[in-house]
Amino acid sequence: MFNRAIKSVIGQLRLDYKLNERLSFFTSVALYSENVNEFSQLPLSRRCYFGGLEIALSRPREPAHAAHEPGGGTADSADSVESQGDESHPQEER
Repeated sequence: MFNRAIKSVIGQLRLDYKLNERLSFFTSVALYSENVNEFSQLPLSRRCYFGGLEIALSRPREPAHAAHEPGGGTADSADSVESQGDESHPQEER
């Protein structure tokens, strides 16, 4: 057993089909195979197949440039900037 060359294969593939921003179908295949096993005389071989429905519970991230455009940020984001200091400063126009 000690003079055999170890030959192993590991692979994984995942395919997603997005129906909308929060809902997508997926399928996944994983493969593991090795000709030498340290614990027994038999080679290892394992294949896993998965499939399902994925639902995103959080909102997608906003692009970074949308926060700097007029009306692009949220209403409470301007309030949070002003409330950080002791004094109230008007927000700059860009």
